[in-house]
Amino acid sequence: MYAILGVLARLMGRIISWILRIEMSVSGNNFIFNNHFFNVLTTAHAIVIIFFFLIPVLISGFGNILVPMFSQVPDIAFPRINNLSY
Repeated sequence: MYAILGVLARLMGRIISWILRIEMSVSGNNFIFNNHFFNVLTTAHAIVIIFFFLIPVLISGFGNILVPMFSQVPDIAFPRINNLSY
């Protein structure tokens, strides 16, 4: 679940990044005709990448794989509680 969310959020963040790069590639307002919308896209890009890509993938995704491996246990002690954290 964390990996799927991470892939989808990465794709959404990449699309927003492309839109911002297209706007900044040429001087003037050519692609986005509203400065407020540019600011909204910049903030949305940051929120999507941080809260929907980095935190779920790095902390939760790798944590669910690496913590049991480092603890040398076959599986997590309470998998249903771990699933509720999603």
